[in-house]
Amino acid sequence: MEVEKEIRNKRLKLQAKEDRISALPDALIHHILSFLTSTKEAIQTSVLSKRWQNQWTRVPVLVFCGPVRSEENFSKLIDTTLILYDCSKIKKFHIQNYHCLKRDPQFSARIRFATKKHVEVLILDFYSSKANKLPRFLFNNASLVKLKTMNCKYMPNVMVNWRSLKKLKIENSRLTDQTIKNVFSGSPLLESLQLNSCVGFDHLVIASKSLKRSVLWELEFSDIEISCPNLKELTLAQLNNVNETLLDKAIANILCGCPVLESLEISNCDLFDELVIASTSLKRLGLSEIYHIYVIETSCPNLEKLKLSGVLNFKTSKLTNLPSLIYADLDVEPCVAIEKGIDESLGKQILLQLEHVKELKIGRPLIKILSALEVGGISCPLFKSKCLTLNYVDFDKHPAAVAYALRNSIMLQELIINVSTRHWSFNATDVLDLNDFGENYWKSKETFFHCLVSHLKIVKIFGFSKRDKKCRLVVNFVEFLLKNARVLEKLVVKISEKRGTEFAFNVSEKLLSFPRCSQHAIVELVCAK
Repeated sequence: MEVEKEIRNKRLKLQAKEDRISALPDALIHHILSFLTSTKEAIQTSVLSKRWQNQWTRVPVLVFCGPVRSEENFSKLIDTTLILYDCSKIKKFHIQNYHCLKRDPQFSARIRFATKKHVEVLILDFYSSKANKLPRFLFNNASLVKLKTMNCKYMPNVMVNWRSLKKLKIENSRLTDQTIKNVFSGSPLLESLQLNSCVGFDHLVIASKSLKRSVLWELEFSDIEISCPNLKELTLAQLNNVNETLLDKAIANILCGCPVLESLEISNCDLFDELVIASTSLKRLGLSEIYHIYVIETSCPNLEKLKLSGVLNFKTSKLTNLPSLIYADLDVEPCVAIEKGIDESLGKQILLQLEHVKELKIGRPLIKILSALEVGGISCPLFKSKCLTLNYVDFDKHPAAVAYALRNSIMLQELIINVSTRHWSFNATDVLDLNDFGENYWKSKETFFHCLVSHLKIVKIFGFSKRDKKCRLVVNFVEFLLKNARVLEKLVVKISEKRGTEFAFNVSEKLLSFPRCSQHAIVELVCAK
């Protein structure tokens, strides 16, 4: 009897739960199902309740990702779903096919189904060996707000009527100059344009009064012209087959043709001879993985963020007129080795432009320059950085660079150090023996560092490894900090090894044994996951 009663209670509870699910309004059920990753998952929710059995047919989002097992099953899933689908309007229609090796024979029919339902977001991702040709009727669609295509063929001469389109992304396609011109003439509200891995251009012209954001990645063209009076963000990456002299002029023309441009990103290009960045509107500038540039000149009085990485000629390049700069990330290699002519005066010129930066990140070449300035006793304007990151720090070769940074960063609140590691093998206990080379450097530092007295609160050290002989020197530095940082609140040391239990234990013992000047200092030892 007790068993039957328990079974009856469980059945009543299940019925109550089902009733609560069934009581949800249709609109809320459709909204919940629209967040699932695929339509197949939405169909599977039919088991939750009798009332949910056909709810998926009225969800305004259709997402097909596959095939899971075979191309035939994937096509069958799409066709069966479209036959049973009963929603009057589609907000999003997405087909993503990873393994299709030929053109989809039902491609046009499925697109027509979506357009008849006034689709707003259309995403067609095909990884086939042959491009699927976009049907002519798609180019005359007033409901499209967002369109993304991969490996689709665009008609070169068809007129475009996308009067509601705001976002367009095209990947792996052969386009012509006329195609792009038609897109802009027929998309008066277009705000975002992204072209990835596209070929077929000669003289690429991007002209739009509405465009605000654009990404041009891995394109082939002989010349480029951008004239967009409202463009605010522009990214250029991996540009090919472009004459460097023409591209230098093109960048200057782009800055003139985009008077309100706030963000410019140029990456993975070695196509510049003399790059001049002059703009009163620019606030963010990124030049990443740029190689063999003889001259870079900047004149951006409102620039707030600057990121440079690659190879730079320190002697001819000038970072000038940057009074508003608050963030700088410089990881540039000199064209000529520092030991062969990049002297301290050139380093001092660079540092002069960074003295007012609030957050500063510097890499290996400037680390060497800081070390040379410290050893040579050369004075330099004090940094105003509140957060300083030193990358690729060699504690055996350039501990003076860290000392220089502490001495000249009088307002420093957070210090982040990424240790440059070399993979030498030592025992877990031997590696913490401090009676070795470099031991006396930090112990001999009796010089007054202003930031240690009143500002430095957080220190993070990454790349600590038992395989690295220099880790004993890092421990020396940690001991120095704990002994002298009066307002220190947190010191984090991250160990690179995932399975360094013995090593981590020995390190923690060593760190906990050091005296602390700050009563509030917390030492955290973090092991890599």
